[in-house]
Amino acid sequence: MFENLSYKQIVSIIRQYDTEGHSPLQVLADDFTAYVLKFPNNSNDNSALIKEFICHYLLKTWSIPTPDIVGLTVLPEVLKECQFITSREKRLVGSCTCFGSKLLLNSIELMDFITAENKTSQKKILNSTDILKIGLFDIWTENEDRKPSNNNILLEHSKKGFILNPIDHAFTFSSVEFSELNYNNVNFSVNDSILYAPLAKSIIEKTKFDNAACSHIKEMFYLCIENAKNNYCKIADNVPVNLNFADNDEAFLSKFLFNKERNIAVLEEFFYIISTLKK
Repeated sequence: MFENLSYKQIVSIIRQYDTEGHSPLQVLADDFTAYVLKFPNNSNDNSALIKEFICHYLLKTWSIPTPDIVGLTVLPEVLKECQFITSREKRLVGSCTCFGSKLLLNSIELMDFITAENKTSQKKILNSTDILKIGLFDIWTENEDRKPSNNNILLEHSKKGFILNPIDHAFTFSSVEFSELNYNNVNFSVNDSILYAPLAKSIIEKTKFDNAACSHIKEMFYLCIENAKNNYCKIADNVPVNLNFADNDEAFLSKFLFNKERNIAVLEEFFYIISTLKK
C-alpha cells in the first residue's frame, strides 16, 4: 500500500511561501530533492504536522494521488545561514522533525487552471472524477481548509495530461485536538465544500446519480474506510516519534474515523451536496 516514512536532512533553505497558514519553506534535502517543508506555527502546534502525515497516508489508502512525503530535520548551521526567516521560525523549524512534501515541478494550482467555462482544459485532467472522491474525503476528515476559493489541489504535469494532487491537511479534523473530536456528528461546512468548485460542479452536472451510481459510491466509500482501518496502525507508526502522537490520541482518532453511525452521516452529507447541485 505504502512505504514506511523516510527521513532526510535539509542542506539548503531556498525560499519561504507567503501564506495565511503555516508559511512553508522550499528546501533542498540531502537526496538532492526539493521539498515543501511545513513546520509548527508555535510550540503547541505539533498536531497540525501530525494531521499532515496521517492524511497523506489516508489518501493513499483511498488511492488518491498526493505528493510523496518525508520527515525533514535541519542542521543548526543551515538554519543559521538562512537570512529570510525569523529567529522564532528558526527555533520552530529546528525543534522537531517537520513535514516534507515533494515539490511537484511544473505543477499549477487547480483554481488557476479551471473555470466553469473551460471544458477543453478539464479534458486534460486524467483523474478529473477524483475531485468527487476528494470532496467525500474532506467530509470524512472534516477538512476546513479546502474550498472553492482555496482548492489546495495541485495539477501535476505528465506526458498524457494533468493529475489532481490534494495537498495541505493541517486544518483537518475540525482543527481541534484529537481528544476533542466529536465522533457522533459530522462537523463540516457544506457551503465550503470543494464539490462547489467549477470542475466538480461540471462533473456532477454531467453525471447521472441513479441508484446504481449511488450504490457504487457507497461501496467505494466503505472499501476505502476498510482499507484505511486495516492500515491504521501502520499509519500511526509512520508519524515521527518526536511529534508525540500519543496512544490515547491514536485511539480518539480511530474512534472518530471508523465510527459506523458517523460514516453514515458522512455519506448523507455528500449526497446532500450532490442533490443541491443537481437541481
